[in-house]
Amino acid sequence: SSSALVGALGQVATFALGLGLVLPLAAIAAPLARAERARAIAAPVVAGLAFAVYAGGDWMPGARHLAPYVPLVTALGVLGLERLAARGSITRPAMVTRVALAAALAGSAHLLVTATLARDTFPYPVLSSVEHLAAARDMRSLLPPHARVVAFRIGALGWAGDFEVIDLLGLADREIARIAARHPDYHPQRTRMGEDLPELRAYVASRDPDAVLLVTDADATFDPAIELYGQHFTFARSYPLGVDQAWALYRRDRGP
Repeated sequence: SSSALVGALGQVATFALGLGLVLPLAAIAAPLARAERARAIAAPVVAGLAFAVYAGGDWMPGARHLAPYVPLVTALGVLGLERLAARGSITRPAMVTRVALAAALAGSAHLLVTATLARDTFPYPVLSSVEHLAAARDMRSLLPPHARVVAFRIGALGWAGDFEVIDLLGLADREIARIAARHPDYHPQRTRMGEDLPELRAYVASRDPDAVLLVTDADATFDPAIELYGQHFTFARSYPLGVDQAWALYRRDRGP
């Protein structure tokens, strides 16, 4: 889709700017030379770019899909500068090399400063998981051991809480992954935690969940009770996640 392509190009642009733009642009010239080493280095980079386009962007900042290729693009950039200098396209290669390195340092510093200034807003609290870990540990006092919790931020919840997570994104559940693949526009927050997809609703109900963990705005008003998957859940506690989001824990009402 067009939005996926825009997201992919945005990730590529972030990656190039993070390296200062000069080295990535110079890297384009390297594989054009009749040098097997340049083409060998370029091959995995091209594969990485293809995957980034296929993935359609990323909700995480910093172009993580392309981060493993930083050393390869840097090497290609240096080879590209050497080729341009040999052809006479660069008359002062030493100065251009210094500019390229300075630009790369500036690009990296920009990403670091941006992350520091925005550390309390989504998605950075998800990346650090400090509040998620504390919340998961607290939930152990509210839920039975190894409780089955419906959620879609699962790492801290499963590790620190030691819960059995019913992962609505399907990263840790093959059946949900298959259901999600059949519905390309699916996301838990757009479908009331999967409630609007009959097959997903039935599957989650079959897992007999003990609790549901919603992601909400920080200033949201929490309903005292909700109905999901044909079951009744009551509000237990909320947990701030940065300054703009919160977790809302709802426990299954199993009666007396």
